[in-house]
Amino acid sequence: MTLSTDFSAAISSTITVDQRIQTLAEALAKVHGPVNIRRESGGVHLMVACPLCLAQYGRRELRSKHLQINVDKMLGLGDHQMRFLRQDNGKKKGYAQCMKEHGPMSWDQIMGWPTLEERGVDNIIPMVVNSASGDRYLIPDDRGNMIPDHPGTVTPLTSLPYDHPALCYLRYRDYDPVLLYQQFRASWCTKEAPEGEEYRRWYRKHGDGWKSTPQGRIVFYSDVAGIQACWQARYLEMPIEGELRLWHPYRQQWEPRPAFWAPKEGPVKYVTATGALRNSQLCGFDNAVLHIDALQESYPTCVLTEGPLDAARFPERGMAVLGKYLSPLQAQLIATRFRRVILAFDTDEAGREAAEHAKNELSLHAIKTLNFFRAEEYGDTKTDVGMLTYQVCRERIKQLIEEFESI
Repeated sequence: MTLSTDFSAAISSTITVDQRIQTLAEALAKVHGPVNIRRESGGVHLMVACPLCLAQYGRRELRSKHLQINVDKMLGLGDHQMRFLRQDNGKKKGYAQCMKEHGPMSWDQIMGWPTLEERGVDNIIPMVVNSASGDRYLIPDDRGNMIPDHPGTVTPLTSLPYDHPALCYLRYRDYDPVLLYQQFRASWCTKEAPEGEEYRRWYRKHGDGWKSTPQGRIVFYSDVAGIQACWQARYLEMPIEGELRLWHPYRQQWEPRPAFWAPKEGPVKYVTATGALRNSQLCGFDNAVLHIDALQESYPTCVLTEGPLDAARFPERGMAVLGKYLSPLQAQLIATRFRRVILAFDTDEAGREAAEHAKNELSLHAIKTLNFFRAEEYGDTKTDVGMLTYQVCRERIKQLIEEFESI
């Protein structure tokens, strides 16, 4: 999407107001770095680093964010419905203002700047933090960052007893709970956060006491630049006495799937934090950056997967998209710290499509990629890295890092 189409999409009447605001915020983040979305008395505002203040005062402006854009005024929302901004194509001033000393700006002026990287400002995370939307429930953390609400009461995997169902499940799948905690702060949700109108949170019911709840699940946290950007909770399933069983979150026992569920009915496998902007985070990002910084590689290399348990096969380098496709913001996030990416998506058609999409997104940042799985080795057989051992994955990564040198 070009800068002109960013604005055209934002004023389109075919998408929701939240989508319009998000479109503008993501466009800003690509050029000017982190964006906060806030609801002020005069409407929804985008807060971002003023490029003139950044040039004058340095990186501290990335935290101060003196440039404010009144989205209601810009898009003709709320009390500004009579403004016909389609006719000025973003050139009219009055909705964007540097609150320090540089005065009003137009959208075209703001987006006409080179990216932060092109201006020599590196290692900046293009995050969008939204605390304005009515259907997102965010809370402040201990530093004032707005983050998705917590899943409930949790206990680190490293503090659970040996015979706990979560550890039994992980042993069955050959995962190390210590490594999972180091990579994702992986924990067990002992009690869900309360639901109801007061909390703007509800858990889908599936009959016989089953719900799509984080309770009774392993929770994987996604930290980006020290901020808890997202979490995802996975249910437990494993064969017991020749029958696949699920861990019941309330009765706290292994149970077979109820007979009245259709094949695709029942609790969702993954419950993701309400309000999380999945397209601007990567689960395992901070851990991968920590390890790569320690290695001091000339061309920092990470491994990209779909879900956290796949990423967990690569304790030092693994990051999960938490979705099917890598987004432009996620690709930009990778580009802030990594120059090479190993794509470890599944070998089925959907996985190959996701890998090709990720390759194309990353190529826009001149990032080299290699596929973990070779088509000639697996053909149409579905394989995923979760089926492999730590040792096999480690040896394969070593081979691919050497292979990068020849391309």
